Amino acid sequence: MRKAIKIILFLLLLALLYFAYGYYQQLGVVTTYNAKIACTCIYEGNRSLENVQENELGYFPISLASIDVDKTEKSVTASVFGTKKAKAVYKPGVGCVRVYGKDDFGVSLSIPSEPSSLGLLVDDTNSNADLKKIADGYFQDEATKTRTILVLKNDTILYERYGEGLTESTPQLGWSMTKSITNALVGIVMKKGLINVNKGPLFPEWENDERKRITLQHLLQMNSGLNWEEDYESISDATQMLFLSEDMMENMLDNKAEFPPTMDWEYSSGSTNLILGYLRNLLGDEVYHNFPEKELFSKLGMSTAFIETDEAGNFIGSSFGYASGRDWARFGLMYLNEGMSQDSIRILPEDWVNYTGHPVSSSILYYGSQWWLNDRNCQFKDVPSDLFYASGYQGQYVFVIPTEDLVVVRLGMGDDLDINSFLKDIIASLK
Repeated sequence: MRKAIKIILFLLLLALLYFAYGYYQQLGVVTTYNAKIACTCIYEGNRSLENVQENELGYFPISLASIDVDKTEKSVTASVFGTKKAKAVYKPGVGCVRVYGKDDFGVSLSIPSEPSSLGLLVDDTNSNADLKKIADGYFQDEATKTRTILVLKNDTILYERYGEGLTESTPQLGWSMTKSITNALVGIVMKKGLINVNKGPLFPEWENDERKRITLQHLLQMNSGLNWEEDYESISDATQMLFLSEDMMENMLDNKAEFPPTMDWEYSSGSTNLILGYLRNLLGDEVYHNFPEKELFSKLGMSTAFIETDEAGNFIGSSFGYASGRDWARFGLMYLNEGMSQDSIRILPEDWVNYTGHPVSSSILYYGSQWWLNDRNCQFKDVPSDLFYASGYQGQYVFVIPTEDLVVVRLGMGDDLDINSFLKDIIASLK
């Protein structure tokens, strides 16, 4: 009997050590998350640490971290009980970069946003009582944790509202809405005649195996067949790439093919960042690092927008794009206007928006090329079927509805949003 008890206790101890080790590894994700978010919000958003901790970092297990701010160095260091320290350093033009040790890669970027004369027309009265009532309901609802609502119709902002610590010029993290920015960057490069989205191989490392069949279109539509785990509850491909890698491309190029291209669809932040890695190889570092600002943001008047990089200088085009509510609206407006800027400059190829909104397949009607779709009302029965939208973690959205000439921006800290009702009510209020 004693021997059985000892065996049971030993097995319990092994299980405890196993789970403790796994959780300890995940603390690195927690500290990097804290360091990056706090650093960017403080130095790009001009927000206090207290405001950031309360509004961005106040949920478990993210709230476990302690944060130290070095205003001289413009850095933020986070740790949990003194362990798993993570440091992020502010670099103008690209927000904050997580550095490991002595910043071995030595990448120094200075990409100032260019001032723009492009403005959005604003109905300063916010006079639509129905819109105000809709917004009141979401801002007061703790479940949705709404922080920003902006409604733009016929190129005019009819309503906008911001939560505590935020203004019309505060950069806000779009998370996976950044994927839709990546879509635009590919379109711009294609317009210049530098790429063909249907040709491969994309990388020398892929030339001699089945990955040579993978094209940019496969990566854009997330049906490349590459092995990938998009799990944020564990140390997965996604968390390793976003929070634990000095050079995310180094690891991602080793990912093997799981099945042939187009055989299946699998959401993959890795696919998006492989696209950016391909563009870096194609354009060269100097052009690449200036490309989003020079070729997209400045031309749209998105003066608050930027994409953060990893330590090696790779844009994290899957997840770390920032812009103010108004600049996210400007981005959506370009897609509403079929790739044209407010001053009628063509940014994207003529058919690019149509290409973007084409479903992956007859069975995957809800996704196109780095944008989500409502094709044939596959997701939202009371919203026009031509709706397409950028979507990010915790309920970041830019909704584009061409038949209503409408762009709606919703930013927040909670995913509990009934999109069908939200958009249905907004559309009805404008009739």
